[in-house]
Amino acid sequence: MKTRHLIILFLALALAIAAERFALGTPADGAPWWMHVPGFFALFGFFICLALAFLSKALGNYWLQRAERYYGRGRHADE
Repeated sequence: MKTRHLIILFLALALAIAAERFALGTPADGAPWWMHVPGFFALFGFFICLALAFLSKALGNYWLQRAERYYGRGRHADE
């Protein structure tokens, strides 16, 4: 990956963490541990998005994808 792409990725992640801190504020006492981790929900959402993308790609390759002539076999007499 190019350096410029990495910089943009880290800037977007930093903006997401800042937006999360601004929207949610400081967690109250007695909140779960993940509420005290800055940017937890931004990172969690990012990694879940990546996992869904890779899972859908794998599902498409191994289950949904068919041969190029899968639907064309035996349809026409001149083939």
